[in-house]
Amino acid sequence: MLERLSLFLTLALALVLPISLTLSWILLGLLFALLVFSKGLKTCLLELKQAPFIKPVLLFSLVSLLSGLLAAGPGECLASFSTVRGFAIYPVAYLAFHLGGHKQGALKTFLLVTAISGLLGACQQLFNVGRFTKYPYLQATGFLSSPMSYAGVMQIGAFLSLALAFRYPSIFGGRAQTWTICLCNFLGLLFAAERSAWLGMTVAIFAFTMRISKKAFLAGLFTVLCGAILAFQFVPVVKTRLSALSNWRQDVSVTARLTVWEVAVKTFQKKPLSGVGPRNFPRIELNEAVVKGQSEDLNHGHSNIMHLAATTGLLGLSAYLFLVLLPLLGLYRSAAIGASEDELESALALGLYAALISLFAAGLFEYNFGSGVVRLNQWFCLAFYKGAAKKD
Repeated sequence: MLERLSLFLTLALALVLPISLTLSWILLGLLFALLVFSKGLKTCLLELKQAPFIKPVLLFSLVSLLSGLLAAGPGECLASFSTVRGFAIYPVAYLAFHLGGHKQGALKTFLLVTAISGLLGACQQLFNVGRFTKYPYLQATGFLSSPMSYAGVMQIGAFLSLALAFRYPSIFGGRAQTWTICLCNFLGLLFAAERSAWLGMTVAIFAFTMRISKKAFLAGLFTVLCGAILAFQFVPVVKTRLSALSNWRQDVSVTARLTVWEVAVKTFQKKPLSGVGPRNFPRIELNEAVVKGQSEDLNHGHSNIMHLAATTGLLGLSAYLFLVLLPLLGLYRSAAIGASEDELESALALGLYAALISLFAAGLFEYNFGSGVVRLNQWFCLAFYKGAAKKD
């Protein structure tokens, strides 16, 4: 009975992660309570010692709390916990997969939902229907309210499904079905119309194909070039978003970033070692860059590097790079052809490797690391791969 309930909650969590932050937190809490009740707290803690990425997660969390403490005392330290609580999904999901399995079911559920979200995003952008946001019509948001968060989720879904199409196409019953899922995910990424995410996608495609072979890299290069030309000619939102860069001094998105980055540098200079605290990035009133009804000011760094340098200093920035690079290095090794006899494990490693590169590259120009939705989806998938690989 408890095992079935655990399976249900795990699949339900995979279902709602790309849809609702609130439901994700509710299911995450229920799943954690069930795991502790059914397995025992001591067993859970012992298993977590084996979680491969628990140390960088704990390190970054501790550095963030320390930054809050040094910035404004114990009260701010406790309040800073809100900035790292999203990492809670990693140990909970690790326990769920390591102790209970459910690998393929959760993966298929997650990618089916992101594929549906991708189709919805295409309809939103092309026909201006079914929108769940106050953002002006131009960018798709799927079931979410922010195009940046939506693009982050679609980056994860797109590269996971692409890797499965290459290395484990039978997961959805055949190549045609798996490639369809992949196409739907990439449609969502395209119509999210986030230029930073497009950059991340391009870099990740090169990294993805290089991990397969040199011929695959050349094919990927050709595909990107042809795809970019065709999209620019025949997809209006692509032409609109890219053409604006030809006169970047008049592009609000670019000029706002330059203003925010200037503030971030000045903020970093005040406390270069530990920052001003994770919650204390300056609020910048820039009316032309604010989405009415969505926000009143700009309150983040529009770059993972800039934001973390300003708020957590060199300590936080170093912890962030460790948090990013450790999973990347592990996935890079596991993604090599022949590194694993398990086709699913190999596909997961390749897909997650490319997805993390895409998010990191995009994060040079946007603060996707601060999106609760992106963080939950990313660390759910990391825990899914590493936690379950040993059992299947």
